[in-house]
Amino acid sequence: MTPLTQEDFIFSRTLFARLATVHHKPAQGVNRLGYTKETRQATQLLCHGAYNAFGAIAYQDLAGTCYIVMEPTDPQDRANAALAMGSHTDAVPNGGQYDGMAGVIAGLQTMEIIARQKIPFHAPLVTVLFPNEESSRFQFAVSAKASTGRLPVEALAAQDKLGSGETLAYAMTAYHSLDTQKLQEALASFRALMPHEELAAFVEPHIEQSDELADAQLDIGIVHSIKGTHRAGYVRFDGRADHSGACPQAERQDAVLGGAHFIVKLEEGLTRLRQQAADLTFSFGDTRVVGGGSLNIVSANNEVLFDIRSSDENALKKAMDIVQSTGQTVAKQRGLTFTINEKDILLQKPVQMNPALVSGLASAAEQLGLKAKTMPSGPGHDSAILQQSGRASSVLFIPHRNGSHRPDERMTLGEQEDPFALTSGYASTLRVLLAYAQGQVIKPQRCGLSRKTRPCPFVQKLISRGAVQVFP
Repeated sequence: MTPLTQEDFIFSRTLFARLATVHHKPAQGVNRLGYTKETRQATQLLCHGAYNAFGAIAYQDLAGTCYIVMEPTDPQDRANAALAMGSHTDAVPNGGQYDGMAGVIAGLQTMEIIARQKIPFHAPLVTVLFPNEESSRFQFAVSAKASTGRLPVEALAAQDKLGSGETLAYAMTAYHSLDTQKLQEALASFRALMPHEELAAFVEPHIEQSDELADAQLDIGIVHSIKGTHRAGYVRFDGRADHSGACPQAERQDAVLGGAHFIVKLEEGLTRLRQQAADLTFSFGDTRVVGGGSLNIVSANNEVLFDIRSSDENALKKAMDIVQSTGQTVAKQRGLTFTINEKDILLQKPVQMNPALVSGLASAAEQLGLKAKTMPSGPGHDSAILQQSGRASSVLFIPHRNGSHRPDERMTLGEQEDPFALTSGYASTLRVLLAYAQGQVIKPQRCGLSRKTRPCPFVQKLISRGAVQVFP
């Protein structure tokens, strides 16, 4: 393969710079929540950039997932199943500029290099943009689930957990101009919007979000499995409001103390469970008094938000049992009531990625002379949902330091390093993606859908399931 040069990163630099001017402030990070005007802006910017740079056509399905497509010139090659790349365009509140977006832009950069250098490719190439993967707003990865037909119809009525009062259906309509009535009909019939047989594989480039690869001085990671999660939205303690000066201490039913006690005891219980499941992790994302607390009031309620992850499904189920028992015990000890909304309990099972794809990516990295390892992923990814729906998927991890989901997130090992240097993890990822796009990871597979030469079978099926061309 022709070595990369700095010219091969100009498109990436340009797209990140344009996005930064509208969505990124150094002290505050990126605020681009799922299904907002900001994700709509990002989609339009990326589609426009891809069309102007290499003539790619963009399509949007009923859930707002966008597919930027570049077809081979040979009719025989256009009849093959598509090779897809990409990730999500949304971010957590005050998040970083590389989480999700690095994977989208890496996919587009791969396509731009192939088009500019006139590199032969033998299957349609697709970069997928999911507008809502982060669970900050609606508590689950909406777009990939909807596009694969796995989103329950009732999820459209989900309320924004960040307090805007908007439902998912409203946000889809108001900010992405989606026809939620047609989407509801598709979900009710369990109809996938994303083609299946016409999609050979999906590879999701993503920053690693930990230091494991950096500590091992490796160039790239190939994900063989993704941890499962068990969540329950906000769990709630209810007590009795009272005057903070007048009420005797022994008579107080202080819900905030109940929430704090619950956090401490749950940490103890889950720490013990880690002796059986060492990779189990947990965090407490928020605690709040609904309606607001006050200095001179014994609070009548307190809600706690937590996240539990493990590659062991049984451990996840045991963890939720510990949550239930801990909450009931604390409530009894403090004269409170403890409530979990059963509808909010969500078990996302661990996912094994496609073995043939993982093996092919690892072989490609080895042939390129890259130092790589196959590894599990603690964070969840859209590719896990695609894999669960029968679409061969994996993740390529870009090594970096300084964590993720924070304003100063970076895509490098050192603070002053250039994320687009020829020796960067991003460059290693592009090299593997170029091998993948040229059919060196998995061989092109023929579709039996249509004899029409244009568009390719992947796009034909997209359109038949309600997708529309959005750019140009």
